[in-house]
Order: sequence, then structure tokens, then C-alpha cells
Amino acid sequence: MAIPPALLFSLVLLGSDPSSLLVATSSQGWMSEVPPALVEAVRLTVQQPTLQVSTRSMTFPGQLLLYESLLRRPDAVARLWHAEGYTDTKVTRNADGWFSATDQAGSTGRWFYVYRGKTLTVAYGEGTAALAGGLPVPFRTVVLWHYLDGTVAGRPTITHWATAYFRLLNPNQHLILSTLRPVAEPIARRKLLEAMLSLSIPVRMAALRPKEFMHWTDRAGIRLMGFPEFSRSTHPLAGTQPAAQAVERNASP
Repeated sequence: MAIPPALLFSLVLLGSDPSSLLVATSSQGWMSEVPPALVEAVRLTVQQPTLQVSTRSMTFPGQLLLYESLLRRPDAVARLWHAEGYTDTKVTRNADGWFSATDQAGSTGRWFYVYRGKTLTVAYGEGTAALAGGLPVPFRTVVLWHYLDGTVAGRPTITHWATAYFRLLNPNQHLILSTLRPVAEPIARRKLLEAMLSLSIPVRMAALRPKEFMHWTDRAGIRLMGFPEFSRSTHPLAGTQPAAQAVERNASP
């Protein structure tokens, strides 16, 4: 399945700035719900970041139920894109609730969802990034993933955007960043945008071309049953199992 370039551009509404969207989400209100063992690392990363990047908002047609289910299972999203040959990143869901990832460039990391609200999901991560010349740079990151559901012309839509905070774990982090900023900042912003697209494209396709989406999940070995947009589908996997439960049970090998 080829992803038409026009589809990528149609997802991004450049006129939408996250700061202009009225969202009842405090930038620090979620901190009280972070697991105690991670509070200090999360706080330092957000309050004293070495690098901070944000995306503009992106609006697309889609069902909130499917969006939230896939947001909580990045390993399932990675498997979808692996099935089409679009990513070299392997994502694994671990028994302790953490997710781990590796890529061919040599970057490794793991992350944990420290907060899940109605319009905000917060992930804490740590790992080593392979930047210019393969230089390993240990880091911590906190990603604030905002999303809202809405309706346009009677069609359900989702708007999402994200902010990522990075803290380099090196005594010379500021010297390193001053040297690598021309490389590190664009890479961080691109990775954040890629994460948004990797989630929004499947959700958009499920809303507009559900049968094609179901064939995609088949190729990836993922069974997604019971989503509202598939209720009239003749796909043999369409059923009544709750969506979040279906992803939970079937996304892992």
C-alpha cells in the first residue's frame, strides 16, 4: 500500500497553532499523577530541558476509540508500518508496562506512559540517540501528546499536537548541544512529526477506507475487532470485541 504524498499534506493544517486551541489542560496538573519513582526525572526534564520542540496541530477524520487504542499500543502501530516497509524501528511492549525501541541507526530507548487523561497523554522516555557521526548521546525525554475529538461536516475528527522536552545526560550537554543543535533540533522535530503521522494515517484510513485498513491490519498480523467504523464491514475479523481490548490482546506477537 503506497501512501500518496497528497494524503500526508492534507493531514497537516498549517493554520492551526496549538496555543490557539482552548484546552482545559494544565501544563503541570498531570505531574501529581506521575509514578513516584519517575517524578524527579520527569520534573527535571520538563523544567530544565536541554532542547524543546513542538509541532503544529494536525486535524483528520477518525474515530476517537481507534485513535486512543493505537496511541496506547505503539508496538501495534510499528507493526502496521513494518508490514509496508516504511520503518526500521522495532518497538516491543515489555511485561512491566514499558515500551522499548531500537533502529538501524543505533539509537535505543524505552518509555512509559506516566499520565493518561481525556485530552492528554504524557510519556517519559530514556535512551541513547545516535547523532552525527554515530556519536552516542544519552538522554531523557518527556512528550506531551494532546488530542481533541470534534466534528466537521458531520464527520468525526481528531486534532492532535505534541511537545517534547529533551535533557542530555552529559556534564558537557550544553557544549554538545551548541555543536549539534543544527542537527539535533530538526531530527527531534521530524521524529515527533513522524510519530504523529504514523498514528494519524491509519486512523484516517480506517475512517475513509475501512476495508483497505482491515487488509492492512491483516498483513501486519493485527486483529482489530469491534470498532464502530467496521460495524457494517464484511471483513471476517469484524466482531463485537471492545476495541481497546482487541488491540491489547492481539497487537503483540
